[in-house]
Amino acid sequence: MYKLTGILILAIITGNINGSQGGPVKSPEDLETHCKGKAFTMLGTVLDNLVANQDCDERDELESLPEAIANATVSVGCENLTVPKDFTESARWMENAITHLESQLADLMVLLKLRMTYEKVNSRYFYFGHDVSKNWTEAESFCAEKGGHLATFQDEKELIAVTAKLNPDTRYWTAVNDIAKKGEFKYLDTGLPVSYLKWSPGEPDDWNEEMHCVVLFHGSMRVNQCYHERRVICQADNEI
Repeated sequence: MYKLTGILILAIITGNINGSQGGPVKSPEDLETHCKGKAFTMLGTVLDNLVANQDCDERDELESLPEAIANATVSVGCENLTVPKDFTESARWMENAITHLESQLADLMVLLKLRMTYEKVNSRYFYFGHDVSKNWTEAESFCAEKGGHLATFQDEKELIAVTAKLNPDTRYWTAVNDIAKKGEFKYLDTGLPVSYLKWSPGEPDDWNEEMHCVVLFHGSMRVNQCYHERRVICQADNEI
């Protein structure tokens, strides 16, 4: 446990800020404000010094850690923070602080994954599987693996912006379908009625009873058979 010096230092610095400033630190900008803007630029030096002593006995490390952290808070411009001296009495506090940091780290990892995988279009994030061919069910599973769902669109402005990103003459699956009841188009992820549709002329064409899943093609929507393989558009949120 005590070998996780990086986590402990961040937990102690963040936890002390929470306690001494009257409210939680909600972002890196908050931490920089509380610590005179030096926290993240100086913390690397502190961690390097601690890592150099990783071969020490855990008891020795535990006894020396409060002093190291106190020096760390001074070096990053947080001299006013109170460092707990008795780690036995502070165990619960440290556990809560680490849990809070782990939650923040998880949120940051989600954001990082989002920005590495999805592309922002207007106010939302989409993934364009230009080289991915799936049937409709497989397409939803593919999007789920990427942390999202098959896409739907809020309005015409968003639809036009998304269409500009697509390959011409290529059909892309959306989440819209009428599998439950013919003619009643709903969202796949919520099962709610679709609020925005832009049909191609003559659509929805229900001449074939197997045509239940909606594709986007040339900026408008058509009903296709769900077992056909099409390209994929994923959305990162559940806003629709």
